[in-house]
Amino acid sequence: MKPPVTNPIPLSIQVPRNNARHAKISTNSLFEDKGYEKATMRELAARAEVGIGTIFQHFSSKPALLIATFDEEMRPVVENAISTIPATNLKEQLLHLMRHVFVFYARRIRLSRVLLKEILFMEGVGAENIKQMETEYLSKLEALFTEAVSRGEIQKSIHIPDAVAAFWSYYSYTLLEGLNASSFDIERQVARLSRLIDQLFSGIGVSSK
Repeated sequence: MKPPVTNPIPLSIQVPRNNARHAKISTNSLFEDKGYEKATMRELAARAEVGIGTIFQHFSSKPALLIATFDEEMRPVVENAISTIPATNLKEQLLHLMRHVFVFYARRIRLSRVLLKEILFMEGVGAENIKQMETEYLSKLEALFTEAVSRGEIQKSIHIPDAVAAFWSYYSYTLLEGLNASSFDIERQVARLSRLIDQLFSGIGVSSK
């Protein structure tokens, strides 16, 4: 099964100017040209053709700007995945979603590593935005699990938020493993996640009678 074809969506944020025109800040292109650590907010402002003060009116820091651009690109990826998701079979639905996400991260692997490092220890408004995004995505997963229960695919007795949290941990591990490799092998990581889902659904304990 081949990865889904997605149209590249420029990672950019539009910042209002006094003359009501908008300039796009091509944040990721600069991060990729110079590296995230070396790129400065002043350089971002110059590339966007706006003043440094204008940048700070909308983004308190470079990590906050990185998160904002991430949100702008990730949302259409998730929306596209949701719109094309299989009608039934929870496992296939989960793999379908995560395949789209893996394609997203694999497209700019170096920048993706930086992004996840920043997310793990982010504070302030950026952290609140990440929490909001995570809550939104977990809610979508909970809806899929709930529908799977109604179809009789998984047990009615399960605690859905815990089941989703377990899946999320498997997804996170698989994503990090892929990003830590020299190149992100999408098919390998999807296969790994598939095996982990099988284990989640079947359980690992031995029932005592």
